[in-house]
Amino acid sequence: APSEEQSACAACLPGRFAANAGLGTRVLYLSRLWGINAYYDYRNTHRQHYNQVSLGLENLGQTWDFRLNGYLPVGWKRSPFFHTQFYAFSGHSLLIRRSRDFAFKGANAEAGYHFDRFQRLPLYVAAGPYYLTGSGETAWGGQLRASAEFFDRVLRLEGNVSYDHLFKWIGQGRLSVYWFFGKKRKFSPTGELSCPNMELLAARAVQPVDRSE
Repeated sequence: APSEEQSACAACLPGRFAANAGLGTRVLYLSRLWGINAYYDYRNTHRQHYNQVSLGLENLGQTWDFRLNGYLPVGWKRSPFFHTQFYAFSGHSLLIRRSRDFAFKGANAEAGYHFDRFQRLPLYVAAGPYYLTGSGETAWGGQLRASAEFFDRVLRLEGNVSYDHLFKWIGQGRLSVYWFFGKKRKFSPTGELSCPNMELLAARAVQPVDRSE
């Protein structure tokens, strides 16, 4: 039989639902892609349901990418109190300590670099600052992430690490699978762009939106 400690840990990590839905567009102008997107995010924790809306701006190129995202929680932003426990006596008063989860609003900016010289294994590295604020707490931090794509961009492996004074060091990893519909397109050179450059920009036009879900 599991010990009490194992049972408590299992109760703290139940499976929960999350969902994301968004719309966006990208247009080619001056040999770069300019994009805008809007998203709705939902997350169900074991203490509260959270919702947020976000707006993102992108400037994508053959080598360098730049993006800016903003996030705004909507609806209930704080959970009920939990972990209530005795803290101390103060005169004739009994002091207790209790905890509460809450959602941050914030923003992040990022610059990224494509290593497309590895044709069978495109690599991407990006870094930038982020800002979080809510319920009297504020945090400035930075994030570094890297990704690699396999099998003609069908499989994507990504890892990132971040740090701020509130949450300290956090590391995450993700494996994604993409399936493209329709036939492959062929490109003809234009007055400004050659065929290889057009193919790179076409790949940028369908790359995933990079944001904090």
